[in-house]
Amino acid sequence: MKNKRILLRVFGVAIFAVFATSWAAAEGWSYRDRGMLLLDRGEFESAILDFTVAIRLNPNDSMAFHGRGVAHDLMGAPDLAIADFTHSIRLNPNHAGSFFNRGGVHFRRWNMDLAIADFTQAIRINPNNADAFAIRGWAHSNRGDRDLAIADFTEAIRINPNNAGTFASRGHMHLDRGDYSLAVADFEAALRINPNDSGAKQSLERARQRMGR
Repeated sequence: MKNKRILLRVFGVAIFAVFATSWAAAEGWSYRDRGMLLLDRGEFESAILDFTVAIRLNPNDSMAFHGRGVAHDLMGAPDLAIADFTHSIRLNPNHAGSFFNRGGVHFRRWNMDLAIADFTQAIRINPNNADAFAIRGWAHSNRGDRDLAIADFTEAIRINPNNAGTFASRGHMHLDRGDYSLAVADFEAALRINPNDSGAKQSLERARQRMGR
């Protein structure tokens, strides 16, 4: 009888521990979801507070780390953003968004090697992310790798043929390489999508002038 009471006590403690863990996780998800809403509304400081509570309640919630990383990035705290995106990736190595956003922070800090590595991982997980191809293309361009930049812009255009900026970006690569007819075609395509792009208009005229020499 004594052994039975001990077993029941141990079993009850185990059940309570499972219940408490489940409750904490569920409570954490509530804070995380509210943090996402606050993030969408532009209330970044409040979002960070909610994500921090969510992480305390559920330290394995990769999305809470991701959301807090986005908020930190928008608040102008790149180091904190990178730390949160990195933790999110450790918890979920297949979360393309954390690679993409961490790559964006590296890109803005002019760390092109790290940016390219992160965008490459984001593309591996989600091969249909036109933005990842486009920004990786700009990173290649910043390193002077025009061929790789053109390849990425071309893939971004294949996925999303309605982005005037990507056509213009590829046009600039062609212009720099002296492929003026290809540059003209890209700037014309950009202007068909966005006729008010003054930069594309100026670049188109420059490409036509050079082609006519």
